[in-house]
Parts: sequence; structure tokens; C-alpha cells
Amino acid sequence: MPIVKHISTGYSPREWQKKIHFAHQRFKFLIIHRRAGKTVAMINEIIYKALKCPLKNPQYAYLAPTYSQAKKIAWQYIRDFAGVIPGATFNEQELLLTIPRGNTIVDGVKKNDVIKVFLLGAENYNSLRGIYLDGAVLDEFADMHPDLWSTVIRPALSDRLGWATIVGTARPGAIHQFYKNIKDNPAWFTLIMKASESGLIAPAELEAAKIEMGEEAYLQEYECEFETDQEANYYLKYVIDMEKNGKMREGLYDPALPVQCFFDLGVGDSTAIWFRQVLKNEHRAVDYYEASGKGIEHYAQILQKKNYYYNRIILPHDAKARQLSTGKTIQESMEVFFRGLVEIQKKQNKQDRINASRVLLSSIYMDNVKCARGIECLKSYKREWDAKNQIYSDDPKHDWSSHGSDAFGYMALDNRGGQSFAERVKDLPRDAIIN
Repeated sequence: MPIVKHISTGYSPREWQKKIHFAHQRFKFLIIHRRAGKTVAMINEIIYKALKCPLKNPQYAYLAPTYSQAKKIAWQYIRDFAGVIPGATFNEQELLLTIPRGNTIVDGVKKNDVIKVFLLGAENYNSLRGIYLDGAVLDEFADMHPDLWSTVIRPALSDRLGWATIVGTARPGAIHQFYKNIKDNPAWFTLIMKASESGLIAPAELEAAKIEMGEEAYLQEYECEFETDQEANYYLKYVIDMEKNGKMREGLYDPALPVQCFFDLGVGDSTAIWFRQVLKNEHRAVDYYEASGKGIEHYAQILQKKNYYYNRIILPHDAKARQLSTGKTIQESMEVFFRGLVEIQKKQNKQDRINASRVLLSSIYMDNVKCARGIECLKSYKREWDAKNQIYSDDPKHDWSSHGSDAFGYMALDNRGGQSFAERVKDLPRDAIIN
């Protein structure tokens, strides 16, 4: 008879943590207030499921928004809880836990393989493509690029039917939309746990935190309210007002009007495009497109496939830079496809773009289906937090929402949007482009 060794990591779950561990769903979405012990629960979930995995050479990942955050948040917990497992080794340089399973019996089958648990950062999420995972935890999901889940992690779980848990703080934008999309899906376990209801933090401490942090920050961090972060977010209030006032609706595109395109060009990350129509002084955002890792030809082809009637293609000032790969500027490459329509905007001050965007958001109409991703960018675009002075700085935080918001800013600063149709006709090219 084999010797059965019982291993205790020393973890004693709280009642709310037990609900998560015992939930039968393959996928879990958790919005948990601060200091509730969510990272401890997630690390122990990974360790337990890794030891019980019946598949060969299981692999798991704990992801934080950045590599340095993964190390600060979870590495010591990994060492503390997995340190009791015989043969476990810790590679701090790679943030990798390795557990040998020589002569281990799992579900009656003898195992002789290796478990790997990676701590990873989500800042360069495309570098994670191609791995397989038996389980993954995405911690502080609100600060990650939304495509991380759909294009990298979810496919990595498919062939081995792996599980995933998404954990985060309540924020406006992508994480809120993600919750709306999955909350009624039976494949997902969802939990939103407020500090006022959990009983984990003393009421006097919560009241003190509210006074010191301010109402909005307290509601977000402790009460899990999604739409409160208006001090940090540049455009959240304006987008919420648009939604309330009926300025977001499907099917705004009018084939009788020309379309203008406004680009923000990403170097090593996303390029974003807003599509606008103008009738007299009424602005309509009729479409939005974003992708990463593509050449300018890709975006030109996307514009052609949409089959809109374009009269202006507006690129930012850096489109004049010559590309080493082609020897051409982005402007020149785009003009191959849209001769006579390409314009370059002058270099603009970010604060001017932000102010102009706020003005435009008070009057523009948006297609809430075709522009859904762009709308999430606007909701999520926020100030950088100055940890030293404990205030929000005047500078925007560069993250996944930046390019969509910057492209919108270029559109807001465009001073030709109010031209009459007759005035715009004068600028149309007089020769056809025949492929």
C-alpha cells in the first residue's frame, strides 16, 4: 500500500473563501473589498488544484497587472504556503514554483511529472501566447488590457479544460462591462462582497477610512461600486450622462454622409480609429476599430472593407516619421490607398485634447454597439496616481485605454468638423483610384 502523506499549507479559509473553493463552476468572477484576503485564497486555490490535477505536467499562472506587482503581491505567499510541500523549489528570478510529483498517486494513477506555477505580469500580454494552462488567476483585472482574457488566457485553457478566476476592484469601464456580460452565464460563479456586509473590518475602521479617503474612493475600494471613480477618470461623468440622455444608440451611420477617420498610432501596442460623421454641427461617432501588432496596410484594408464613403483620413503628427522597415512614412503608406484624403494633425498638448474631448462629449452621439470598445476606453481613461503626494496627478495613466481616448482627443480638436457638406465637397479628390 502506498504511503498517503497529508499536506497542510496552514491555510484556514474564511466563510466567504470557502464559497469560492466549493463553487463548482469552471470560471469565477470576484469583486472583493480591500483587505479581505483574496490573494491568499487565490494562491491556495492554485496550490490545491495543482496537487490534485490528473493531467501530465500541469501548469498554472497567477497574473497581476505588472511583473513587479506579481512579485510584491503574491511571491511571499507562494513561498509561505507551498514551502511545506516536499521537493518544492522557488526560482525568484523567474517567479516560478516547481513541484515534482514523483511516485504521487492522483485519482488512483501514479504520477511522475512536474507541476509549474508561474507568477506573471500582464503588461506584455502578447508574449504569453502559445502557452497551455490548467488554471489561471487574473488579479486586479481592471488594470489589465481586456484582450488578455479573450485572446490569450481563455484560449490557453481550452485543450486541457482549465479553470480561471478573475479578481478585481470595482471600476468603471471594461471590468464592469465584463461583469455585465457574464453575470447571468451559468458557467460563471460571481461574487461581489462589500465591506459593510462582510463583517471582516470593524465599522469604526470603515467610517475612518471613508473620512480619510473621500466618498468616491471609499465606495470603490470597500463597497465595490463600479461607477464612482469620477475624480480619477477624465470622461466617466460625461459618458454616463450620454447614456442617461439617450445619446448612445445603435445604427447612427448615414450612408448619405461622408465619414472622417481619426487615428492614434501605437508603437509596439494598439492603434485606434474613431469614425465620425457630421451633419451641420451635429457630430456622430458611428464606428470604432482597434488592433495591435499590425502594419498600417492592415488598417487601410479595414477601412476599405467597411465600405464607408470617406472624405478625410486624419493621422497624428508622428505619421510623418519614416519607418525603418519600408523607408516610407505612415502618411505615404496610407496615401497609396486613399490618395488626396490623408491629413496630418499638428502636435497637440494632451491637456488640450482632454479639455476638447469633454466639450465634444457633451454634444456628440455615439453608436453604442459599433463603438462599444471605444466607449470603454473613454470610461476607463484616468489620471496617474501620485503615490508620493497621495493625490491624482495632471498626467494621464498610460494603459490599454490610452489609444482610444487619444484618438478621440484628436477628433475633438479637429476644427473642420463643422464644415457644411458643400464646403467639404471642394476638398474631395478629382481622380479615381483604380486597383
